[in-house]
Amino acid sequence: MKSNPEEFPNNILDTEGGMFQMEIMTIMPEALQLIEISQVNEEIKEKCKLILDDFVKVVKFEKDKIDPYILSKGPVIKLLDLLDEKDDEQKQLFESLRDVILKARDSVKGWKS
Repeated sequence: MKSNPEEFPNNILDTEGGMFQMEIMTIMPEALQLIEISQVNEEIKEKCKLILDDFVKVVKFEKDKIDPYILSKGPVIKLLDLLDEKDDEQKQLFESLRDVILKARDSVKGWKS
């Protein structure tokens, strides 16, 4: 899921969804690294990766129809449901992944300003 400039069409920045796709693909290596270094069990790591992978697929294939503000809620809610906030390591992973997703979302807002 590493970003590669060749993955992005020339007109990707023409839509808010395209900007969001570029931001998500750019931050995905950071999100995957956070999962890998986390001390949560392997099953939870795999589920986190699946949530992010599904998120990337939606962003990639629906970029002309999406609202980054609405779309970014989906993976955050799924991660919240998966990760136990009473477990310090899981809570830290949730907060880190949420921050990465919201950073991408907020970056699109900065581009539009």
